[in-house]
Amino acid sequence: AVYIATAPEKLDQARSGIELELRRLVDDPLGAEELDRAKRYLVGNHAIDRQRSSARAASLALDGRFRVAGLLLAFPVVPQDLTDEAIKRAGEAGMSVAIITGEDDWGLTRQKVFSVRLDQHDLENRLVVFPEVGHHFPPGFSDQIDLSLAFLFR
Repeated sequence: AVYIATAPEKLDQARSGIELELRRLVDDPLGAEELDRAKRYLVGNHAIDRQRSSARAASLALDGRFRVAGLLLAFPVVPQDLTDEAIKRAGEAGMSVAIITGEDDWGLTRQKVFSVRLDQHDLENRLVVFPEVGHHFPPGFSDQIDLSLAFLFR
């Protein structure tokens, strides 16, 4: 699949450019090294985008900017700007947190420290670690979502 965003008046030019690049790929395929580099770039950017979103959501929820009953974080990047006071207020407000991650996730150490920090401030939390899983959704992930939601909204 190919996607391009363009103005209606530039549609012909955009289509020609796509066709030219596709022809180049057919006539001169990418080498293994270039393809691996492109894959790493795309996977890395996807992970960075997810990090920004999860860290932003956690910060907004835990620092009291929004009234939130529970927070479900899947393979999160732990926000660095959370104060102990914000976590304490969230716990006092009755919020709970569910964290789902993988044993081989590069952020696991910070996620564990975050869970302990939540415990220290009496903020109920649940940490689920999938064995032999990195930073991706494993089989059985939807079951853990259901269990985590049940924990948050009990």
